[in-house]
Amino acid sequence: MKKVILFLSFILVFMNISGQNCNLNENAKRHFYRAIGFAEAASKEEDYQAAVDEYDKALEYAPNCPDIYYNKAVCHEMLCKINTRNCDIAIDCYKKYLQLNPNAADKSEVEGRMYAIEAKKELYEKQKIENEIIKQKFVGTWKLTEFWLNGKFSSSVSDGDIRIISIDANGNMIVDGVLSGTRQHWYGEIRNQDLYFKYYDGSVGEITLLSDNKIGMRLRGQIYNVYRRQ
Repeated sequence: MKKVILFLSFILVFMNISGQNCNLNENAKRHFYRAIGFAEAASKEEDYQAAVDEYDKALEYAPNCPDIYYNKAVCHEMLCKINTRNCDIAIDCYKKYLQLNPNAADKSEVEGRMYAIEAKKELYEKQKIENEIIKQKFVGTWKLTEFWLNGKFSSSVSDGDIRIISIDANGNMIVDGVLSGTRQHWYGEIRNQDLYFKYYDGSVGEITLLSDNKIGMRLRGQIYNVYRRQ
């Protein structure tokens, strides 16, 4: 069975591209290989939805093709983090694959994959709840009150603000604010209950919750600014 290796976020999955278990007509074949093209070109989770749509179209012409269900399962698995409903669909597709191909050589591997997806779903749902809690703590406008230098308190200030605009279900954030006298716009993500972002010079910054109404910004590992909630 010929397979193509796809990489995304260090996850290695195998997609069946032969269609050898099916007798595909021209319409089914077209959508089957268009789906593979979309999956191969995918650079982020969201891109796999286009492949899923093509596999659904292929199933209209070949509803009993196990290879389509297998590949569709792989794509839904890649979409699990966006919406855990995709984890359930991936498992259902793997089950359908085994139902249509009960003597599959990779039966044990597929069954193991389904258990792994169950664990993924549990973890993603837990992360989503944690991120929602962090979102409530961080999102809002914060006024600059303290300036620190080399990890030591330097002075009290009032010129500057930071506005954490949004944090999505995956922990990605958008921040707008003033840093070093210049208005900045950053993108970042939640890691270990801190907000991480990249500064203009490529260094990594962190926004840490110091108390319910105070956050601290760290650059190069040291506190740089302290803000209070507006």
